[in-house]
Amino acid sequence: MAGPVSVAGHLTIPKQSTGIVVFAHGSGSSRHSPRNRYVADVLNETGLATVLFDLLTPAEERNRANVFDIELLAHRLVDVTSWLTGQPDTASLPVGYFGASTGTGAALVAAADPRANIAAVVSRGGRPDLAGGSLTKVHAPTLLIVGGRDEVALELNRRAQAAIPGECALTVVPGATHLFEEPGMLEQVAVLARDWFTDHWIPRPRTGRPWKAMVHNRSGHRTVPHTADLRIEAWAPTRDGCIRQAVLGTIASFLDTSSARAQRIRRRRLTADRDDDLLVAVLDEVIFLLDTSGEAPVDVHLQDVDGGIDVEFTMVDASALPQVGAVPKAVSLNELRLSDGQHGWRCSVTLDV
Repeated sequence: MAGPVSVAGHLTIPKQSTGIVVFAHGSGSSRHSPRNRYVADVLNETGLATVLFDLLTPAEERNRANVFDIELLAHRLVDVTSWLTGQPDTASLPVGYFGASTGTGAALVAAADPRANIAAVVSRGGRPDLAGGSLTKVHAPTLLIVGGRDEVALELNRRAQAAIPGECALTVVPGATHLFEEPGMLEQVAVLARDWFTDHWIPRPRTGRPWKAMVHNRSGHRTVPHTADLRIEAWAPTRDGCIRQAVLGTIASFLDTSSARAQRIRRRRLTADRDDDLLVAVLDEVIFLLDTSGEAPVDVHLQDVDGGIDVEFTMVDASALPQVGAVPKAVSLNELRLSDGQHGWRCSVTLDV
């Protein structure tokens, strides 16, 4: 149900879901959109629930003006979000929006609505400008993904990024056009969306507090240099997100990755008896790949599997990037820490340089 009307949709809830993503399709698209279905499949594989539904009824679709009625579409998103919070299987899950094309405008208007309590927003080739004045009320962490060859959308998204007061990142996928039809481009979008949502999920507050009152759970990292070693501190809502931030902090300590373009994927299966052992195993693998192949990860994703953890590294050639610090040589076990606390996961690790 969406307000006074019924809309058709498809709800997928994997086991032990950590959050749920509601899709806002572009003009003329429906829950059958092959691009959004592909992204939804990737999210489902990571343990994220998804909702793909028709923003308009069949009768409403016959009036082309409704496709661009951003307020109407946003209200539908808020109604569906409210419905999810009343269902036993989804009531406790944080909710995110994934918008595409004109659907991005509706997603951002809905995200600005305090009734929605949205945890994160991702846009693919979107029209955030259609959100108008609502952009200044968006406080949910927002990722704007734009194709490098989509010059018009790139400028619109840059303006929107400047207008959004909350955390907002703009990621340009080199070589991609508006629909990300080129080989491998939509896969990059799915990975970016997956990581943004999993790194920004915040458990739904039972006290009714808005998301902006819980911003301390967001992800990040920092470096603390010493004479002969380097200290990396990282934080995130989840264990895997915290390890990811530790890897990103390690790479940022000695390489400028702002112009990096992903070149290949390396996959490893690691085992560890404890969480801090897993942190060491992942960082050891980063240093090993750097030493043996001259490659550095610009992103990493972890997934629990039977018998261990599958780790996916997105790699670039380290020699092609500007070096800004000393290269790490080994992980020290001195004062190693990875733990879950009141405000999410935090880790600290020392690297010999």
